[in-house]
Amino acid sequence: MVNSAIRKLVMHAASDEAARRGHRWCIVGMVIAVTLGAIGGAYVASRPFLGGLTTLSLFLSMIALGMVVAEGFFTMEGLYGQRRRDLRAQNIWHTLRDGGLPEEPYVLYLRPFSSTDAMSEVKISTIQVQTGTKHLIFGTDNLEFETQIERAVRPIGTMVGLGRPLEHEGAGRITLSDDIWKEAISALMANAELIIMLPSPDGGTRWEVETLLGSELMRKTVIIDPPNNASRRKDYDPVGEWTEARRVFSDKGFALPEDEPGGQLIWFGANREPSDFHRLSLDEVGEMRRFFKRIAKRETTQIENQNQFHQ
Repeated sequence: MVNSAIRKLVMHAASDEAARRGHRWCIVGMVIAVTLGAIGGAYVASRPFLGGLTTLSLFLSMIALGMVVAEGFFTMEGLYGQRRRDLRAQNIWHTLRDGGLPEEPYVLYLRPFSSTDAMSEVKISTIQVQTGTKHLIFGTDNLEFETQIERAVRPIGTMVGLGRPLEHEGAGRITLSDDIWKEAISALMANAELIIMLPSPDGGTRWEVETLLGSELMRKTVIIDPPNNASRRKDYDPVGEWTEARRVFSDKGFALPEDEPGGQLIWFGANREPSDFHRLSLDEVGEMRRFFKRIAKRETTQIENQNQFHQ
C-alpha cells in the first residue's frame, strides 16, 4: 500500500525537471530524517530521570524512526531517478516514431519480461573500526541484475527497454501496444549505440533474437549469460533459458557458448563465433563499463572505416 502510494506520487512528475526536483528533495529529506532521529536520540539519552531501560528503549526508537523515514525517502529518490529514465526513454521513442533521430545516445536492453526483478546477488562487505581492540562490522548490499547493468552503460547512453513505467529500477521503460512493438523494436535496434540482450527462446524475445541474428545488428550487440546463482524466482530459470537459446543461435549458424555458471558478457562482432568475452560480476560495475565502452567504440570505428572505404 505504501509503495503504491509512493509510486503514484512519483508518477505525477511529468517532466525531467519535476523528477529532478523530486530527486533533490528526497536527498534533503533523508538528511533531515537521519539528523532529527539522532537529535531525538541524544535528547532522550540526556534525560537521566527516565531510567536506564526506558532511556535505552526511547533512544533506540528515535534512531529507528529516523532510519525508517530516511529509508522511505531513499526509496522515493530511486524512483524519481527511474522516472527520469522512463521519461527520456519515451522521448527517444516518440522522436523515432515521428521520423526523427534522438539527440541523446541510448542503449537498447532486450530481455524476457520474466527476468524483470528476478536476479540479484548479495555482496557482503566489511568495515574495520579502530578502537582499543579492532572490530570488523559486516554489512550486506543487494546487487540487482538490471540495475547494475544500467549503471555500467551510463557513459554510453540512456538504457531503454519495453515495459511499464516505474515497474523496476534499471532501463527506462517504453510502453507500447501489442500491434506496434515489433516496429518500435526494429527502429530502436537500428538507432541504438549498443544493444544488450538477455536471450530467451520464448515469446517476443525469440523474435528479437532471430531478428538480430539475421542482420548486421549483431555487430553492436552484447549477449549476457547471467550468473546462475543470481536467480531468486522459480519462474525464471537462467540455465534452462540459456540451453534453449543456444539451439536458436545454432539454427541460425551462430555458436553461442555453453553456460558459464558465474555469468559472462559475449560479443560476436561480425563473426558467427564469439570475438570477445568478459566475466560477469555484478559488484564490478567499472569492469563491465569498460567492456561495454570497448565494444561500442569498436562498432563505431568499424562503421567509420566502412564509410571511408565507400567514399
